[in-house]
Amino acid sequence: MFGSGHERSCAKPLVPDCCIKVWCAGSPRINTETAHHAKTPSFTPELRFATLAHIEGLNLALGLRSLCGDEARLRQLLAQFLDNHADDAQRIAEQINAGEINAVIHSAHALKGVAATLGITRVAELAATLERCAKTATAQFPLKLCKSSLTALAEALAHIATQLRPLLAEAPIVPAPSVDPAALQQVVEQLAQLLERDDTEANILFEAQRALLFAAFGDDARRLDKQIQNYDYLQALATLRSLT
Repeated sequence: MFGSGHERSCAKPLVPDCCIKVWCAGSPRINTETAHHAKTPSFTPELRFATLAHIEGLNLALGLRSLCGDEARLRQLLAQFLDNHADDAQRIAEQINAGEINAVIHSAHALKGVAATLGITRVAELAATLERCAKTATAQFPLKLCKSSLTALAEALAHIATQLRPLLAEAPIVPAPSVDPAALQQVVEQLAQLLERDDTEANILFEAQRALLFAAFGDDARRLDKQIQNYDYLQALATLRSLT
């Protein structure tokens, strides 16, 4: 998370302990009394997560480990993954057709990291394959030759979305988190460092800390989210500094 290519990077299938500590430290504090009165789902959490455990392409244990065992937060992030990344294959196809090598690399890298964090291992592996392919693109090996890798990735994304959507539609209402100022400051400082380095790990950190950032900054977090999703890191850094 603290730099591309280093052992502390979270964009790997196995999430290092340092990253787990960061996310645990930065996780929003949920009021357990409020959470107790949240809407009751139509089937028990135990049954729901037993079902998630049987989804092909999802390593539930890895996803829970990445988020310190927080099941409600994992469900929330899986739903956000579908909202933000289900159409990534189409967007990357457009980037390939336009010959935008750096955009393809950035998109594949960000998808790889988020998917690995949430335990969506098949998608993470295929995104990594696409990223490697894009990095080797030359005049003799044009970017369009990566379309076979993209096809496999598109199929994996569609497959995981088809399985997850019916289950996530039954998600219980999770109360808005209270903001831990120390945790927020830590996340903001780490995000600023990544944005300053033009590091795509910023996308992964924002995804992992989305609930905390939205709780702290409200609608302004939407602007920051859009800028990071579009890799407009310079403007995102300016927005982040204006909020703190």
